[in-house]
Amino acid sequence: VITSDPTVWAETKDARAKLGPVLVYDPGHLCDTPARLHWSPTAGCEQPETAAARSTALLAPVRPQARIDAATADTAETLLRCWLHAAAIDGRPFRQVHRWALGNSAHEPVRLLRTHPKAASGFAGLLESALTSHPERREMAQELTVRAFAALSSVHIREACTPNRADSLVLESFVAEGGTLYVVGEPIEDPRSGPGAMPLLTALASYVVEHGRRSAARSTDGRLDPPMTLVLDDVAAVAPLPRLPELLANGQAMGLPALVLLRSREQARARWAQELTAPH
Repeated sequence: VITSDPTVWAETKDARAKLGPVLVYDPGHLCDTPARLHWSPTAGCEQPETAAARSTALLAPVRPQARIDAATADTAETLLRCWLHAAAIDGRPFRQVHRWALGNSAHEPVRLLRTHPKAASGFAGLLESALTSHPERREMAQELTVRAFAALSSVHIREACTPNRADSLVLESFVAEGGTLYVVGEPIEDPRSGPGAMPLLTALASYVVEHGRRSAARSTDGRLDPPMTLVLDDVAAVAPLPRLPELLANGQAMGLPALVLLRSREQARARWAQELTAPH
């Protein structure tokens, strides 16, 4: 359940708790509860494809739409993908990725990716090239990444990115146990200048959807049974999933039915313009 309204959580959590575990990811502390889920955006980024999907999701709220800015956005995704992978294979916390984005110890992750036994092939060269080939583009790409992480100046947001072992276990198992995950955040109409916690909310929601998609792909009939229902209330202003159009087209058949509530068609076009016009 993605929502900008804490009363959705308050008025449904007790009924949902009778069916399975209830988790709430609420980095902005909008809900009146001490029991919040903590989750690191580096989780699973030992896998190159997870690091790639995570960088796309984290940058989705701030990614510029103009074609002229595409190269900068792609460089930002490359940098972030490599930093997430480097942090994950070396067991570093998410705040280390933030430090690298700020330009601190810029060549440390290159060294890590070159020497660490778990590093994916080619990542060191990819990162070094992104850091050195086009200095002006790299500078703009780093600014984009820093903007996505601006909310980390808040202690609540930093805490939300620092999980303990129990957090990881419940997140992995809540779907199988018939549980409910609430992802709650402030609605932001124009996140490109100030995205708040939206990058983190988008990344976690994308991870859960992708986890469901992979589980469906592994099952004998290619679908989740029972299905994982996605209630996406004000999703464009809370957690604009990069692959939402694809999910709406294919999710039902995979056991991932989605109920999407948007403010207008214009809001959908503004948020998913590239995905809606891209050939599939």
